[in-house]
Amino acid sequence: MARRSSTRKVESSQMHLLSDESGASTSVPSASTVGPHPEVEAFVQAHRTGSDAPYASSAFEKDIETHKHNKLYTMHTYWSKKDPSAIAEYIKHYTQEGDLVLDPMCGSGTTGCAAVVSGRNALLFDVSPAACFLAYHYTLLPPPGAAKQSLDLLLGEGRGDRADAEFQTRCHRCGGDALIEYVLWSDQYQCPQCAKIVPIYSCPEKPVPQADGALKKARVCPGCLADNGGKPNRDFAVSTRSKKFPAVPVGTKVSCLGGCRPKAALRTVLDDDPKALAAVREDVRVATAARDARKAHPAFKMAFPKGLRYQRDALWNFGIETVGDFFTARNRAALSSLLEAPREAHVDPRLFLTWIVHKCSMLMGCNADGVGRVNKGTYYIAPLRMEARPTKYLSQAKSQILGHFEHKAAMAPSSPGHALISNEPAAQGLRRVPSSSVDYVFTDPPYTFKMQYGELNLFWEAMLGVKADWLVDEIVENESRGKSFDAWLSAIRVVFSEIHRVLKPRRCVSVCYHDTDPSTWTALQDVLLDVGFVIESVTTLEPRSKSQNANTAEVVVKSDLVLNCRKAGAEGENQPQAASEASVSDRVREILLGELGTRGGQTRDRLWDVVARRLLSRGQMAEHRFDDLLSEIAVRSESGRWFLKEQFESLSENDIKNEEKAGEALVQFARLRMMGVRSSLAAEVVLRRPDLAGDDCDETQVQRWIQDTLIQDKKQAGKFELGGRLKGVEFYDCLFFYLTRWLKARAAGKTPRRNLVDFLDEYLVRFKDGDKWLHRTPDAAEAQSLRKARQTGLGRRIRQYTAFLQGEGELPKERLPDAKTLVAWLKHCASFGLVEEGVAIYEKGGLIDQLGQLSEDERYDAEDYYAQCRRRSGKVAEDAGEDDAAGDDEGTDE
Repeated sequence: MARRSSTRKVESSQMHLLSDESGASTSVPSASTVGPHPEVEAFVQAHRTGSDAPYASSAFEKDIETHKHNKLYTMHTYWSKKDPSAIAEYIKHYTQEGDLVLDPMCGSGTTGCAAVVSGRNALLFDVSPAACFLAYHYTLLPPPGAAKQSLDLLLGEGRGDRADAEFQTRCHRCGGDALIEYVLWSDQYQCPQCAKIVPIYSCPEKPVPQADGALKKARVCPGCLADNGGKPNRDFAVSTRSKKFPAVPVGTKVSCLGGCRPKAALRTVLDDDPKALAAVREDVRVATAARDARKAHPAFKMAFPKGLRYQRDALWNFGIETVGDFFTARNRAALSSLLEAPREAHVDPRLFLTWIVHKCSMLMGCNADGVGRVNKGTYYIAPLRMEARPTKYLSQAKSQILGHFEHKAAMAPSSPGHALISNEPAAQGLRRVPSSSVDYVFTDPPYTFKMQYGELNLFWEAMLGVKADWLVDEIVENESRGKSFDAWLSAIRVVFSEIHRVLKPRRCVSVCYHDTDPSTWTALQDVLLDVGFVIESVTTLEPRSKSQNANTAEVVVKSDLVLNCRKAGAEGENQPQAASEASVSDRVREILLGELGTRGGQTRDRLWDVVARRLLSRGQMAEHRFDDLLSEIAVRSESGRWFLKEQFESLSENDIKNEEKAGEALVQFARLRMMGVRSSLAAEVVLRRPDLAGDDCDETQVQRWIQDTLIQDKKQAGKFELGGRLKGVEFYDCLFFYLTRWLKARAAGKTPRRNLVDFLDEYLVRFKDGDKWLHRTPDAAEAQSLRKARQTGLGRRIRQYTAFLQGEGELPKERLPDAKTLVAWLKHCASFGLVEEGVAIYEKGGLIDQLGQLSEDERYDAEDYYAQCRRRSGKVAEDAGEDDAAGDDEGTDE
């Protein structure tokens, strides 16, 4: 396919280093952001080092914790980009200053950034013009003040004022001038009962009774809710999965340009203030007014391909045909004004536009906390979203971009590296690189179908004014575009074959990748081995979360694996052979048993990383059923952690403490629920004022605290009363509290190992009420018995034994209970509602055969406990003296 000529001036490789008036060095990459760079060969020749000896004789073995909130990383969004400071550690290990580093699939250019600030030279290829545009800026060391001058150029000659003019309004508080920060838009849906079309924003979220009696939060039609006396019903619940109707504006957040404090105010169609309501109605009129489409920049006319992301994000629901369809007419007009800016600057003014463009589109969803967020890596359009004023986000863009350049300049050596960026397919660019000329390669190959870089880059490429015809050259799996996994694999093989050719003998390539599919890893490993690489080590890039919540919550933090491979120095060097599926399954079991045996309670993703790393480092990766193998030997707790089956019931002192904390909270929650406190309010009391829910809790104090603290509307607070008393609480009620409130409030390592179903009966008494099983709080004597049972591990031993009776796992002969122990267990089961376990102990546990070992009183007790369990389980109790065989004749005539 013919390539386009560059829209950026191609600078010769001699023009990399400039000096400003202060004498500081700057580095300007030689870049062709649209089309192949004509000087690739000359650049390699100029920066090719004379030494062919490997700089690092040992493999890189260090795992790196990456911090994705540092200034080197955060200049600009890109899909699955890697931290330059982490890449720099690999570069410094494998190269010396002045060496040539290559990334043939460079994305936003973080490998080049790491090389330049480490005093190495970087050669970068990428098929995406947007990626090359960002790579230019990631490798750029501009003169001081260049970024600010670029922003001034963007907003100059009235362009910023014309963009803001689209968002002028009046402040409803003082009547003065104001600017709209964002307009709130809401999709509309049809009420299934009254058939009215209502904005989802206007539908309040209520606990709606379901067919099984459970309460589930849902949005309901406001009109039907009012007609039903304020009582929600599932007949008028409005679902966002139903047919969408055109979105309408429902509110605006404005900033007063006068003296109002606070400066910002949100006004919506639900406002009670007549002035605010009148103002927002005028905002709605302006927001929906027709605009001259001819004034929109040609960037918005780019056709949007109906590929994988189009299908996955259901964009047909919104009539998406062009890039412009993702923007309101007003934002198209505002951005068109900014796109008129000239581009004669080291820092291209369009960098600020690519930074803000997603935030100014319909992708900017409005979250429950009122903060706007884009669901990165998708084109998901939320039912409630923001139409943001473009200049609102330019201050954030300025902070990120200026901070990046200042930080990069501060850490760069006096002689920073040179960079050349060429916009072309990896294999095509590599063919222009001489054999054995590159010192080191760090690259992050495209992730089969999981990340559709080409489709995701379209907003940026629209802002840059380039066409998307390069998508035919993209290495990706995308069925809607006729690109299969085999085609992806074939293209990857060609690229790594070329990488092997251009690397110097005994030099290394680090391949950074993340995928939980064993077949993809097997294919990638086989490619590396087939083209002649030896996998020396496998290391990780482990993201470090910034927020306290992310540091303490039980969440999966995915890490990237880095395969460090060396080019053979001579033909015939031994290559490891990939293992068969049967042998690799045995190896996976061995790794998992060792890993969980040493440290139980690990996440699935962490275990996968360990397994993949061990297999790849020995060239043993083959297709296998990782999740099936994990489930065979381990159990997943409700916190998302995995434990070996034989260890799951074996609790450490810390596990017991965590369980006691949870059990105490569950008893308090059940006590409040039985008192008539609503679930959500009971949960708040337990988490915030557990002292009110103790053994001697006072209903009056509980009610008063709820009125004073939890109910904001004082009129409603005065009317609030506790509901009627309950006999007990359902398991679902306890599960709701435990999963949605208790676990979320606990730090990592402070949650119970076992699942709720496995320990709830050790704190609450289970009983049957009609056809329902409920749980109640124990009385003083029962609480003492349960406490003693927990201290001796009685409940855990009963569960282990009944699981053994059902064929799950093994139990050593010396741990089998005798007849007297079985009777004690049977008594516990009958007393605390473990009726299924009690029946199993009597019928399958051999107690019938051991009755002769018991005294007459003990036999009587055993049969009585068994009868209680049978009766409570819903089965007909059999006569104690009836022949066991007679009970099996279900068809006997009367």
